[in-house]
Amino acid sequence: MKITKRIITLLLTLALILAVPLTVFAETTIIFDTNGGSKQYGPGSELVIIGVVQNSGIALANTDVTVSVSTVSQEIHYANVRTDDRGVFRTWFSIPTGSGVIGPLTVRFTAAGYTRTDTTYSITNATAGPTLNGFVESEGYQNISSPTTIPASTRRFGLIFSNNVSAFMNNNPSTDESRAVRDVVGSYYGAIERNRDCFTLYKRGSDGSFTRIGASVQLGGTFNTADITWLGNPSPNTGSDNAVFVTPSEGIQQGTTYRLDISGRLAANNSRLMGTDVSVYFTTDGTSPGTQQPSTGGGGGSGGGGGMSGDTSAAVEAEVEVDGSTTVIEYEDDAIEAAIEFALENGADTLELTVSGEAVSEVTEFVFNLSESQIELIRSSVEFLVFNTLEGIVELPRSVLEDLAGDVTMTIAKSADKENAITIRLTDRNGAVTNLAGAARFMFPVSASAGAGSVVAHNGTVMKNAVVEDGFARGVTMSFSEFAVIENPVAFGDMASHWGRGSVEFLASRNIVGGIGEGLFAPDRNVTRAEFLRMLTRSIDWLSVGTSETDAFSDVEQGMWYSGGIAWAEQAGVVRGYPDGTFGVNRYITRQEMAVIVDRFAGVMGITLAAEGEDALFADHDKIAGFASDSVYAMRRSGIIGGKGNNIFDPKGNTTRAESARVIEGFIRLVVAPRV
Repeated sequence: MKITKRIITLLLTLALILAVPLTVFAETTIIFDTNGGSKQYGPGSELVIIGVVQNSGIALANTDVTVSVSTVSQEIHYANVRTDDRGVFRTWFSIPTGSGVIGPLTVRFTAAGYTRTDTTYSITNATAGPTLNGFVESEGYQNISSPTTIPASTRRFGLIFSNNVSAFMNNNPSTDESRAVRDVVGSYYGAIERNRDCFTLYKRGSDGSFTRIGASVQLGGTFNTADITWLGNPSPNTGSDNAVFVTPSEGIQQGTTYRLDISGRLAANNSRLMGTDVSVYFTTDGTSPGTQQPSTGGGGGSGGGGGMSGDTSAAVEAEVEVDGSTTVIEYEDDAIEAAIEFALENGADTLELTVSGEAVSEVTEFVFNLSESQIELIRSSVEFLVFNTLEGIVELPRSVLEDLAGDVTMTIAKSADKENAITIRLTDRNGAVTNLAGAARFMFPVSASAGAGSVVAHNGTVMKNAVVEDGFARGVTMSFSEFAVIENPVAFGDMASHWGRGSVEFLASRNIVGGIGEGLFAPDRNVTRAEFLRMLTRSIDWLSVGTSETDAFSDVEQGMWYSGGIAWAEQAGVVRGYPDGTFGVNRYITRQEMAVIVDRFAGVMGITLAAEGEDALFADHDKIAGFASDSVYAMRRSGIIGGKGNNIFDPKGNTTRAESARVIEGFIRLVVAPRV
């Protein structure tokens, strides 16, 4: 018996010894790739590193990785990151500016006891941004007096640039290591989405002025050259990361001049900017157009006086007989099918249901009935469904439509006992729909003045995401019931003659900000990062940050007024801390930090920032950090954050309470603005 036990013990020991080399002495490897293919970066550009940690070909998940990037004289980036379940890690940073950083780089990785060093990267002033191929720059890229002529049958046109302007990482890796990273990371190699906003198309009218028209932008990818009209006579192949394709939403008209503006913010995938705005002019010949210009939706006698869906809608009108103050509206299947077909053929994303009739102006309650099959057709075909009546307009996104079951009824009614109030009810086969699966828009006519204290109350609670102006109340909501205009003015003794009074009172009347005591607001006091984040997270009606906690930052104490908001924002990816492990609770927020936080917050909340404002580079563009550049210009285009005079942005300047109020007001107005 003793011999048997000893044999078993020896066998177990031997098994353990044999197993040790498989885990302890297995080979750990780190492979990585970066944006841009030349391994050369300019001062102020952004360097993105994506890597994979493996052990004998097996991913090392949840493994800490330290990344250090140094010039000859200084360390310019240090990060401690963790791999995901694929063994993938990512880090990025802005190359410092100044002549002192020019020269070779040393990139060092350490993970699971293994260290890898790479010295093939460098910083150089020679790194250039993209230029447009096929045009002579001295001619201004086709002067208006002699624009290029293209067929009016053109459905889309293409341009070729000198650099990769479409794929953030190279879609055709040139080295075995890059291909190996690509095999693991796969779809992470995404498009340079910000470049889509750099193209704006205009059509010239009979008076010589140019009007902006809609267009979609495709960044690179494969294509059939027979389907493309090329501007600038480049020599493309069947696929290129250097190509951009523009498709006019309306098609193009014969004998018409168009202008394509390309912003100087267009970036190569090494993050270097084109730098100079470019305009390309072209004229169509006399052949037949390739697509028909879609008409816009409109409804006989229904319109509520304003719109919410811009001009990309198809309308279905129902003529009803009115008997009393209530009317029930139903639509024939073939009418909805015809409108859907029109929408699909013309690129419309909205179906609008309207009402007409001799006495429709006497109706105060509109009841729309839609069958289950009609709802199914609508939600599978368009992004938005609009109910348009004299008493109010309601827009439902597809996310709400997809959550409805069976037949659906939408009721829009003027309040019988309150002035400037309506009731909105949505029901399906399960009864009243109280919580929506997405944000719905509404608007209704009012007689109330549009003062800073005029607000919309939802079941008696003041809404943050609603405004009263131009004779209408409009807002965004996640639930329906009664909406009424009320007065809730708030004033501060030190704001009477201050330039920021309107913005401060706008927020205060919506219970987003308060004073400092004794009836004062202190508008010129600087705002800390914690204070600004609290203001921002209080600006959305349906957001509740709760009391969650985070240990990501060493200076965030639990149970404080700011802890829940910071924890939520960190987990949502809205904020990041500093290299020393702090959030900077009491640090004054800089203008570029504010831009980044608002931009990320909008993305997390699913809010699309408008892109129709000023687009030129700031005079101090070179002082804007690489991590903040996209956000700064997104804020400028949306009109939320602008310059400070003389085209200066002042990225590292602090922000006052009044300035923060103006930013938050601009953000809210963007949230509730009509969708275009």
